[in-house]
Amino acid sequence: MGFHFLARISALFHAVILVSLWERAGGIGSSLSALAMEEFVMGDHVRLMASTRHALELTVSSRLFAKLYGLFDSDAEFRDALARVRGGPDAERLRIVAYGLGGAQYSWAPRFHLAVLLLLRVAFPDAIGDVEVVCSTVAPVERQAMEELGCVVTASVQQ
Repeated sequence: MGFHFLARISALFHAVILVSLWERAGGIGSSLSALAMEEFVMGDHVRLMASTRHALELTVSSRLFAKLYGLFDSDAEFRDALARVRGGPDAERLRIVAYGLGGAQYSWAPRFHLAVLLLLRVAFPDAIGDVEVVCSTVAPVERQAMEELGCVVTASVQQ
């Protein structure tokens, strides 16, 4: 895997959170309990982003990702089948839909599933477009983290 691939993964890892304590403390209607609750949620968010970054780091060196990377990168039969599904080599990129990835805040399994999809999207931007997560039980902190990582999050298939 080349430098540019690793640089794109590094950019994916860095979700930027800018929160001004002065604005929150001095805003109209602000209260200590609201500030404490926001700090608690932000702490959950920071922990979830850190554990997701860790899952990405572990996944990029896993045998599963190496096998998938090899299929996309050098398996001619796989690339031909993928081109047929896409409607040709120059057709629109695939939209990957993942169902039921809620619980990433508390479980490693959904974090690793998400990490595989995000890494494939970064490694093969010509073939893979959006990563959509469909989950009716996704927590607000999980939704925020997934959206910061570039996912489209919906609660149901109809959306």
